[in-house]
Amino acid sequence: MEPKPEPESPEEGDAFWEELEALTLSLEDAPEPEEVIRTYLELQYLGYSYLEPVDLGPVLDLNQELMRNLQLWQDLLIQRRRLLYDSSLCYVERERFDFDLTFITPEELTDGRLEQWTSYDFGDKGEGVEYHFVVTGQPGKAYPPLLAPNAQHTVRLRPQGEEWKITFHYFPGARRKFYSHFLREREDDEVMEELLQELEQGDRYTTQGPKDTSIPYRGIFAARYALEFAETPNPDFYQVGDWNGNCMNFISQCVLHGFGEGRVPDSTLSRLMIREWFSGGGGGTLAWENVDYFWDYATGGEPLRCQVLGGAKGLRAGDVIQTRSDYLREDEDPQDFSHSLMVVEPHTLTLAQNSPANLIYFSDLVGTHKRYLRPLYMD
Repeated sequence: MEPKPEPESPEEGDAFWEELEALTLSLEDAPEPEEVIRTYLELQYLGYSYLEPVDLGPVLDLNQELMRNLQLWQDLLIQRRRLLYDSSLCYVERERFDFDLTFITPEELTDGRLEQWTSYDFGDKGEGVEYHFVVTGQPGKAYPPLLAPNAQHTVRLRPQGEEWKITFHYFPGARRKFYSHFLREREDDEVMEELLQELEQGDRYTTQGPKDTSIPYRGIFAARYALEFAETPNPDFYQVGDWNGNCMNFISQCVLHGFGEGRVPDSTLSRLMIREWFSGGGGGTLAWENVDYFWDYATGGEPLRCQVLGGAKGLRAGDVIQTRSDYLREDEDPQDFSHSLMVVEPHTLTLAQNSPANLIYFSDLVGTHKRYLRPLYMD
């Protein structure tokens, strides 16, 4: 365990309040919607980096349940990061990196969200104006989850007097976060107990050993592929698309490259695909593209042999993490997982993902139940 961090200095606390005041004051001169959106993202990033909860009420319409959930989700994220940082259980990023905001037209959206939403009720009756944009950050850097770099965002704003308030925010992956109706405030002791279990549980090993002809998995090669193509897709593979979820298609590509010789990309690895786990020019099998089907395939015996890990302690480059929401409805199966990520840097527990296509820290996986998988070899 790393040494316990020094407590926040008075100067750091002063800097937080000064920046928060400056951002809040910037909203007093009736800014345009584009400026409100930028301030909304900067307020999130401010609280994220200082580990201090920030009231998003100046930019969010907290009369909307969805926006109240977003505020609470952000508070829970900061709580998780603060407890991890104070306890030194894992790396927590404090530095902020520059990002750009590019507004796009509805015609530039690459999915069918606008057509699909015509039958949805998000609580705001669809009133107001919609803006679409992309956040672009520094390549290879992880950003707060709600900035979701490289994804296409949609934000709806509604005028309230001379102000604009955000009533809706969507990007690929948003449904896994603050769309739940079951979010609640939590005490530090309750969260800390779960964090200790999450990061201290032991491993569960496979009892099956490799054969002389088995191909070993090199997680560093899988992680190298993930870093190369997390933010920009490999054109040699079919893309499922963010609307349907490209996360498992991407992780399957990474795992496949873990059985290669380190070339990124390596087109010869198609020889290792089998009927159950296969991707071609028009798509892939369920085990290739679907989170739960991949888990069943990877833990089913052969030809892919894997080690199921009991927790996050000792995660290595190339290990796979699958997540689902902690907040389940009565009709939801607790074994139904919805997202896959790959460890690309074990010291900081930096993870690569698609949908959205970017890097994220393990410390940011708030409100999720997790399971862990380490590929070992292929017969």
